[in-house]
Amino acid sequence: MNIFHKSQQHYTNKLPFVMYCKPDSHELFALFQNDDLLHEIDDFKESGFAFVSFDGQKKYYFPTANAEIIHETYSNEVIAGKKHLFSEVNDAQNHFEHLVASGVEAIKNNEFKKVVLSRNEEFALATFDFVKTFKNSLNLYPSAFKYVLYHPKLGLWFGASPEQFVKTKNNVLKTVALAGTQLDSEKVVWHEKEKDEQKIVSEFIKETLEEVSDTITISEPYTVKAGNLVHLKTDIEAVLNKEFSIKNVLEQLHPTPAVCGFPKEIAKKFIFNHEGYERSFYTGFLGEMNLFEGKNADANDLFVNLRCMQYKNTTVSIFVGCGITYESNPENEFIETVNKSKTIKNTLYE
Repeated sequence: MNIFHKSQQHYTNKLPFVMYCKPDSHELFALFQNDDLLHEIDDFKESGFAFVSFDGQKKYYFPTANAEIIHETYSNEVIAGKKHLFSEVNDAQNHFEHLVASGVEAIKNNEFKKVVLSRNEEFALATFDFVKTFKNSLNLYPSAFKYVLYHPKLGLWFGASPEQFVKTKNNVLKTVALAGTQLDSEKVVWHEKEKDEQKIVSEFIKETLEEVSDTITISEPYTVKAGNLVHLKTDIEAVLNKEFSIKNVLEQLHPTPAVCGFPKEIAKKFIFNHEGYERSFYTGFLGEMNLFEGKNADANDLFVNLRCMQYKNTTVSIFVGCGITYESNPENEFIETVNKSKTIKNTLYE
């Protein structure tokens, strides 16, 4: 059975599944769970597809032991059908700009150096063609991690993330510091605000990994394209000490300042107290856990859950955010979230 037909069948039968495609690949993988249980992660030594929330309290996975794994090669195709049309969302602007202004004021009061603030756009959608939406993301965002995930207790989640969280093979860990955003153009100029934002992320990851590694390699920042946007990116690699615990490493790194802020716990508390909604799995992480290219192995390939949305009970929630520093302008930050929401809206089919 075709991987897309299988996913539609599972969705109709209210059985969990996840279908995904890695960056710059035409290889599709899917895990079709044979029960409707929420399987919880204990020590990150389990094998399957992980799905972890922003606050780290919800740690679920689709276990290989309870699933059928399908692997197919995908070729781009023209997606026919009814594309959802959107009107601009303006009523959220005042609220978000006030939120950003509060964050900037807290930074000026030396409460923290950076905070990542977000909002969600909600609208009714009677039906959602997740297969066409997923295929459209494969065509539009080849360099992103594309996924569609369904569980009857979690709803239907979809995303096209530009950011690797952690990739490990045995004791070698690779990750990235990704921060700073602007629309793609012929001449990209990074200002001090974006450079500072990205530097905070890089230094946090470096200092965290120094506790479990004596060998760390960090690249110079460079520009990377993600759909209609560009970001500043730094590649980081570490050889972990023999006594490392993957559970401890993941919990120390997550959430990074790229999606939370710095210092982490203070920024996280500000987010909980001021954003006014629950992020749930947005800015959490997801991907292969002790599963490599569809085969069991001592490896992890995890991504930050960005550029994502949830469909549940005929309601779509699109999640978008941006990093706030001393120099942030509330109106510009709101525009950045609008540009990010278009990444998802460009894919959506009813």
